[in-house]
Amino acid sequence: MKNNVSFLLIFGLFLFTFCDKHDPDNFLRIESRWFTIDEFFNLTPKHTFKYLPVEEKNIKIGEFIDRQLFVYKGIDEGYLKDPDIRQKSAAIKHRLLINEYFDRMVLDSILTKQLLLSEYECLNSDKKYLFTFNEYLPTIKKQLINKFSADIQSKYLQAVERLKADFEFELIGPNLSDLSNGYMNLLISLKADSVAHSAIDVLKMTGYSHPLYRIKGKDIYLENFIAAFKVYPFAIPDQFSNPEFLSNVIETVAINNIVLLKSQKLKLNKTRDFKKQFAGQENTLLYNSVFSNEILSRITITDDTLHQFYSTYLDSLYLSAPQYEVQEIFINDKDLAKTVLKKALRRENFQRLADEYTERYRNMPRKGYLGYIRANMYAGIGRCAAVTATGNIYPDLISSGKGFSIINVISVIDPKPISFDNIKGKILDDYKKTAVAELKKELLQSLRHKYTYHVNYSLLTK
Repeated sequence: MKNNVSFLLIFGLFLFTFCDKHDPDNFLRIESRWFTIDEFFNLTPKHTFKYLPVEEKNIKIGEFIDRQLFVYKGIDEGYLKDPDIRQKSAAIKHRLLINEYFDRMVLDSILTKQLLLSEYECLNSDKKYLFTFNEYLPTIKKQLINKFSADIQSKYLQAVERLKADFEFELIGPNLSDLSNGYMNLLISLKADSVAHSAIDVLKMTGYSHPLYRIKGKDIYLENFIAAFKVYPFAIPDQFSNPEFLSNVIETVAINNIVLLKSQKLKLNKTRDFKKQFAGQENTLLYNSVFSNEILSRITITDDTLHQFYSTYLDSLYLSAPQYEVQEIFINDKDLAKTVLKKALRRENFQRLADEYTERYRNMPRKGYLGYIRANMYAGIGRCAAVTATGNIYPDLISSGKGFSIINVISVIDPKPISFDNIKGKILDDYKKTAVAELKKELLQSLRHKYTYHVNYSLLTK
C-alpha cells in the first residue's frame, strides 16, 4: 500500500510537471496558470516587437504582465461564475464557432493556401525581410477579402441556401404578419406605461402561440425563437413591427443557430486555433470586467472633487498657452537671408529691414507682422519664438517652406488661468484619467505582491 501511495505521488508530480511544460507556447505563468506567447503577440505584433529597443521591449513585457495579473485576479476570484460574464463568455464562444464554420465553408474555398502563399511571394523584398508568412498573413487575408468581396458574398449566400434546403427551413409568412401586427398594437398600448420594456420583452408579452417557422417539418414557436435570440452572439436590430424585417431577423437567428449546432458536432471548438482564440478573447473579457469592477466603479465624481482637482493642477494643466508677438523677414535666397540676419542682430531697425527685404505678408500694414502666435504655430517659427527673450532677434535662420525666416519677438502674453466653467469637460476627463492611473497602480502593487509570476523569455528570441 505504501509503495502504491509513493507511485501515485511520483506519478502526480510527473503529471503536474508535464502539464506545466508541455505547451511550447507557454510564455507567462501566474501561479499555476500559463498564458501563451500568441496572446502576447496579439497585443504587440511580433514584427513590431522584434525591432523595438530593449527598453521598449521591457515596457511591453511589463504591460503584458500587468494585464494578465488583472486576468488572473478574475480567474482566481471566480468572475467566470458571474451569470453576466458567463453569458458574455458563451457569446464569445458561439461567435467564434459560427465564424469558424463559415470560414471553412466559404472563405477557405476562395482564399486557398496556395493563393495566400502566392500573394506573399509577390511582396517586395523589404517586406519579406521584415515579415514571415505567418506574421503577414492577417494583412494578406484582409486585402484579399476586399478584393474578392463579391465572390465571398455570393458563396456565403449559396452556403446559407444549402443550409436552408438541407434543414428544410420554412418561414410561415401569415403567422409572422400576425405576430408583427400584434407586436405593434401592444407596443402602442404600452406607450402610456411608465415602465420601459425591451423589444424582445414586448414580443414575448404578445403571447403568440402559433408556429413561426419549421425545420425539417418541426414547428418552431415564439418561445424557441426568443431563447435563441437572447443568446445570439452578434449585434442585430430588434424592431419587429415590420413583417418583412421580422422575417429576416428570425431567419438570421435560426440559420446561425443551425450553424452553431453543426460546428459543435464537427468539434470545431476542440481545435488548437479555436482554443487559443477563445482563451484570448475570454481573457480580454476578464480584464475588462476586473478593470470595471475594481477601478471604474471606485471613482466618484462630484463638483467638489472636480474643483479640488482643478485647483491642484491649475498651474500645470489649466493655464492658457503663452503667446508671442512676432514680426518676420522671409527671404528665399539663403545668402541674402544670412546678410539680413547679421544686420538684424546688429540692431538695425527691424521694421525697415522687413519693409525692404521680406517676401511674404508684404500687404500687411506692417510688412512681415505675424501677430500673436503660440509655440505650436507656423512650424519652427513658433518654437523659436518661445525660446527668444522679448525684444530680441532669434540668432539663427529658420527653415520655412522654400525659404528662410528671421524673427523678432516684440512682446509676450504670459499664461493665464482658464476658467473652470470653460473647460469643465477637460477637467472631468483629466480627473478620470488621473484617478484610473492611481487606482490601477495601487491594484497592481497589490497583485504583484499577492501572486507569483514567471516569464519564459526564450520564446521572444525564436
